[in-house]
Amino acid sequence: MRIQNLAFIFSFLFAAQAFGQSGEDATVSSNDDTRVIGAGLQRLEANGFTAEALLEQDVSGQDGQPIGEVINFEISDDNLIQRVLINSDGFLGIDETVIAVPYDAIDLTEDEDGIRAKIEEDDTDAYSIFSPNDKSTASAGSYRVSSLIGDDVLLKGGDEFGYLSDLAFDRNGRLQAVIVQPDITIDAEGYYAFPFERSNVSGTSFDPSASSYSVSLDREAVLKNQAFDYNAFSENSILSSSATQTSETSSQ
Repeated sequence: MRIQNLAFIFSFLFAAQAFGQSGEDATVSSNDDTRVIGAGLQRLEANGFTAEALLEQDVSGQDGQPIGEVINFEISDDNLIQRVLINSDGFLGIDETVIAVPYDAIDLTEDEDGIRAKIEEDDTDAYSIFSPNDKSTASAGSYRVSSLIGDDVLLKGGDEFGYLSDLAFDRNGRLQAVIVQPDITIDAEGYYAFPFERSNVSGTSFDPSASSYSVSLDREAVLKNQAFDYNAFSENSILSSSATQTSETSSQ
């Protein structure tokens, strides 16, 4: 994989005006169809990775033999990647099946293409998507990343803004931000990043099945900030993606 050892950090949206006089997070609200996050100033380290980059990875075993490819992954109620779902075409001699591997058994292989999974082939029950073992038990609040990507994104007061196109994680697999593309009717282009912190949700339970995601800032507050450099973040990710590879090839 291509890694640039850069120490720079991307500063997120949200100037001080987005806070109250005390510097606390903006008030949040919700309804049954909308997820809500609090506003805040947040930084994103350049050597994290995106959901789309992880979803593009080929997976091999510790011996280097191909296992399959990532098709989905689960996020726990503490915002960490919990299990990685792999479409396997060679696990235990089965032509095609789906397995769920604990994230702590995944090696992101920063110095090479693809990722590796440490699995024990004599314990098939441990990798069932329905019956995870004690180390990877899906908590009641866990959800799959596919339930977030593709949501409509709403601003304060229900104002329509855009499309939730990706998620940003730090190198430890913690969800840090949602990455949003504005709708064609919005006088903006590029990408915007909004911090994700489940603890900012006030007075409501988190509902990953909701079809929209609401941010507690109005349009004026959002658009006064610079767009998020999604391409730069992807290029400096610890996971290479097809988009990054295409960009690099075209530049040669």
